[in-house]
Amino acid sequence: MSIQYVDANADAVGTVNETFNIGSTNDQFSIAIDGGGNQVFTLTHGATQTVANIITDLASLTGATASSVSINQINFLRIRTTSANGTSSTILVNAPSNNANATLGFIATTYNGGSVTNSFI
Repeated sequence: MSIQYVDANADAVGTVNETFNIGSTNDQFSIAIDGGGNQVFTLTHGATQTVANIITDLASLTGATASSVSINQINFLRIRTTSANGTSSTILVNAPSNNANATLGFIATTYNGGSVTNSFI
């Protein structure tokens, strides 16, 4: 017997751990949730911005939540949809001018829900 766990929410986790150096050349973060309109955020400037600071900057995010994921006591930024629509749950990371994608560890792409995250045999 095999059991698979499919995560119906879309998740995007940055690959760069804190601390982030945010300035005028990398202070824009733009995403669209579940095919909705672009949500553009201007991040707070500073050489030592943490994941908690970025979460505060994304507090008005609609359709998703920003949180911290800790791996080996290192924090990464996570965006997770609040919908659980399987493959229809999406996070589109855009690439506007002065984007913070590389700084936060994201690429401009679509992250989908509905993927198998664990499989038990």
